[in-house]
Amino acid sequence: MITLAAAVRLYRLHGDGTFRSFIENLLAGRAWGFYGDSELDGRETEPTAISPPTVFEIMWVDSGLGAPTSVIRDGASGESLLQHRGRYEADSFAGTPWIHTQESGQQFLTGQTTAAEWGATFQAFHEKIELDYPGSIKSHESAYSFRREAEAGRNWDPYNVELDSRIATLAASGITVIKVDGDTVIKALIEELGGGDTGYNQVCFPDGHANQYHFQAPGNLMIALEMFRAFGYDVTLLNMDGINVSPIIKAACLAAMNTVYGG
Repeated sequence: MITLAAAVRLYRLHGDGTFRSFIENLLAGRAWGFYGDSELDGRETEPTAISPPTVFEIMWVDSGLGAPTSVIRDGASGESLLQHRGRYEADSFAGTPWIHTQESGQQFLTGQTTAAEWGATFQAFHEKIELDYPGSIKSHESAYSFRREAEAGRNWDPYNVELDSRIATLAASGITVIKVDGDTVIKALIEELGGGDTGYNQVCFPDGHANQYHFQAPGNLMIALEMFRAFGYDVTLLNMDGINVSPIIKAACLAAMNTVYGG
């Protein structure tokens, strides 16, 4: 079987067709594992858009890409990336899985008190995944700070810089981790929907809400689209009919993707 690293090289040389075919062949009929905090678990009440993994799976199946053999969506509120690794290690997967990781909560936890410490935790986690499942697909979502950059332990910007550095380090050792740039696309969607409180309050729960600092349905859809984009898909060709958000929001998500990545 072609390796993920080789597929990425083909993608860069020949466009997304070869890469997309490889991802389809690997993901369809395989196990998927998602590990993160409450952002991954989801706080949205709309069943079709409760979390990014939920949206991704619905669109994957509805777009005719097959179905995974199993899906583990393990999001735990208030836990760290190191704790996410512990939950991953308690699970097992048949064959060659896709493992996606995410963390955007408080930083006053073991393994992520600084960007460098978090980077070491991230690198070791994905090295462990590769050791357990050689050739598996591995991805990680950059963290959005929910406008809390000025608060101690809540600014994820330097951690996202560290993420890029660690992905490059892993690549140099032959381990490919696909970056899902949630931070950038969420910011673009907020601007697309009017910016400021107007845009933020459509993408995230408003400040003071019981679910503040979490995504609403539009934010979850945006992250799912970014997962597809990161895998080489033309997101305009995906079937979004099964996601119960308004056509205006769907169009805004696509417009924001175009703003970030071009048509």
